[in-house]
Amino acid sequence: MVKTTPLKPDAKKQSASKSTGLKKLRNITRNIPPLTSNFAFSVMAVGLVVFALRFLLEIVVGGTGMALTPLSLIGLIWQLLGITLGLSAVFAVICASYLTLTANWDLFIIWLLDWRARRKDGLQAVTTNFRIVRKLFPSSKDNGFLLTMAPAMQFPNKDAEKITFDDDRHVTLVANSRAGKGTGFIIPNLLHHKGSTIVYDPSGENFAATAAFRQQVLGQRIILLDPMQVTGMASDTWNPMSEIDFDNDPFAIDKCYMFAESIQFDKSSDPYWTDAARKLLAMTIAYVGARSILEHNHLGTVRDLLMGSELSALWNAMTACEAYGGIVRRFGEANESRPEKELGSVIETVRTALKFLDSEVMTNFVRVSNFDMRELKKDDVSVYIVLPAGLGESYKPWIRLLFNAAFDAAQDLSIPKPKHSTLFVMDEFPLLGQMERIKRAAGEAAKFGVKLFIIAQDISQLKEHYGVAWETFIANSGVLIMFANNDLETQNYISARLGKKLTQKLSYSSSNGRGGKSTSKSSSLELEDVARADQLEKSSSRQSGSAFIFIAGSKPMRLPRATYYDWDMVPKGLKYKPASKPKSKYAASQIAAE
Repeated sequence: MVKTTPLKPDAKKQSASKSTGLKKLRNITRNIPPLTSNFAFSVMAVGLVVFALRFLLEIVVGGTGMALTPLSLIGLIWQLLGITLGLSAVFAVICASYLTLTANWDLFIIWLLDWRARRKDGLQAVTTNFRIVRKLFPSSKDNGFLLTMAPAMQFPNKDAEKITFDDDRHVTLVANSRAGKGTGFIIPNLLHHKGSTIVYDPSGENFAATAAFRQQVLGQRIILLDPMQVTGMASDTWNPMSEIDFDNDPFAIDKCYMFAESIQFDKSSDPYWTDAARKLLAMTIAYVGARSILEHNHLGTVRDLLMGSELSALWNAMTACEAYGGIVRRFGEANESRPEKELGSVIETVRTALKFLDSEVMTNFVRVSNFDMRELKKDDVSVYIVLPAGLGESYKPWIRLLFNAAFDAAQDLSIPKPKHSTLFVMDEFPLLGQMERIKRAAGEAAKFGVKLFIIAQDISQLKEHYGVAWETFIANSGVLIMFANNDLETQNYISARLGKKLTQKLSYSSSNGRGGKSTSKSSSLELEDVARADQLEKSSSRQSGSAFIFIAGSKPMRLPRATYYDWDMVPKGLKYKPASKPKSKYAASQIAAE
């Protein structure tokens, strides 16, 4: 056993003083450019290699004792280059001595590992190294879109941290169903995003995982719209018509048309019938808004009027409405003389579009509001829209109304642009039908403080609803995330996005002649896909745990998906506290019925 002699008090002080002095020296000398710069480390690395080679050659050449041998010839050539290379070796010794004395060898190791990572990344078409990724996208605790989590690393010593991309452009995610979109990207970003958000949450999983955090950690007001009671929590309610100030808003008629466009979204081969149906619906909404008392100012009243058997009474009532510069009155007068057959087809189209209000649950749900969409921009609010995917087709107009109304409220210039953008998490985006207003304004939405997070299962879904304009969302996206794509069309799209690479091809040929058989070898450079469709199915599958991430102006990346439960993103013990449901601070128009 080795005996250790305890230090005396004075010796301890002296040791501590030396340690403190070394630490001070180390801190002071970590950033001396002549000796710790990238150039210095490059010369030092070359010098160390040269020094080692010279030492080996000296042993080998010196031991031969021959006047002129291949080895001595190499030694001669080496002597000619020795002066220049020797200087680098001397510099390497100086740098090494300096790093040893100041305990700064970690700086050289960091430089060497970074150089190795850059060199390897330069030979690859897709970035996969976190050492490179950390430098490209420095961590931001407050801003940006959360891409993944970088594991802890040494040289330099860093804890695990978020990798975020701070940009005002939108995000598009394309992945198959049950592939991990929620656990890997939606939930982590709802836990990370500091601004308001409105999220379509078909199963209620996003609400269950993030509502308590956003309420108690981020201090946000939680709005839960759950008409079918999927979550089992008390639901808020929302009356779309309470969003319009029918008395004073000069754009009231435009908003009525926005509602009509949200509800009547199916397009006929003849645009006349689509436009006529939307106009009838918009004028009826405007009439109800102008003539109804507060209790009747909701879509249920609009439906009841249009389902009546004697619509001539409605046209007659409209002729007495002078609101909005008389536009409703003129519409009523025109309908009194329109052919019954033509008008009947338009009315049936509108009645079909309003079928989502056949449900008593939904009719009661849209009668009153206890919040207003403008609160998303003015305050810190999280709106969760919970509706089972199986009912999404039947209640599609309601979901479209919510997002279009929120998008319209975000463009209210009377409310200052918020510090953090409002995140629109639009899961199953193609199934909502063509969102015309959002499509038209997708490129301008960032100016109003809106960040779209569009989620689809495959490329064909987007093409089905948006045709050639489907790439509008891709073009306006700062980030495109793709994984677990099993259909060939999407796989081919990813392959095209990854691009081509030069590959050296070797070919051999042989011939028989008088002198016997001869063989020749030749090489050529050919372009080929970085990854074929069949390879992509494996490299970014659900089981692989990784995703391809395309960022405008950057090299494609393939990075691990950061599931929120693997990284313990939600503190333990948090529990959502349902709040009392206050009335919205924005009152609907109150006009006495005639």
